[in-house]
Amino acid sequence: MASIVFFTISLYLSKSSVVAFLLRLTKDRRQILLYRICLICLGAIGLASVLLPTAGWPLEAGHYWASSSDGPTCATQVRTLSNFDCE
Repeated sequence: MASIVFFTISLYLSKSSVVAFLLRLTKDRRQILLYRICLICLGAIGLASVLLPTAGWPLEAGHYWASSSDGPTCATQVRTLSNFDCE
């Protein structure tokens, strides 16, 4: 559980640092507003991604990084364009 929380924190901190770096580089008011909105959205999504699992949200709900616990999986992980269903 702690590894998922620390992974999520580091993921959103790295995304936020890139947007903050772009915010420092630009001088256009429209881009500054866009980057601030992006930072607010990233902060809200990041906070929700950290608080929901720690508050007791079931991890089996289907996080994007958990591929083995998200429903039925194929025996072989190789899928072709014509074979999307597990047989």
